[in-house]
Amino acid sequence: SPYTLSLHDALPIYLFLSLPSLVHTLLESSSFLPAARLEGVGRVVYRELSSFSYGENEEEGGLKEAFPIIERQWESVGSLGTGIARRATAELRLWEASPIVSRLSPSWLNES
Repeated sequence: SPYTLSLHDALPIYLFLSLPSLVHTLLESSSFLPAARLEGVGRVVYRELSSFSYGENEEEGGLKEAFPIIERQWESVGSLGTGIARRATAELRLWEASPIVSRLSPSWLNES
């Protein structure tokens, strides 16, 4: 019989499906640590969704078999870590290239 989602089952799936857009929004504002944390949450949610079985026995399948979009979404979520690292590294290179005086000088020194 087809699987019917309860609210308890639907919320992790919704979170998992929303993760890539949330991470990309954080990356646009250079919020790399929260983006990395969400990517980690995505890995945990995927692991839990993968191990979830709704039938009495394992042959009836789990959420991944009932909702193939979970596996397709994993392709996006699984690649987020490298994108976060690449963007954070590029931001650090820009930061290191800027003069240290302009980063550290108090604003009152710049006033004439």
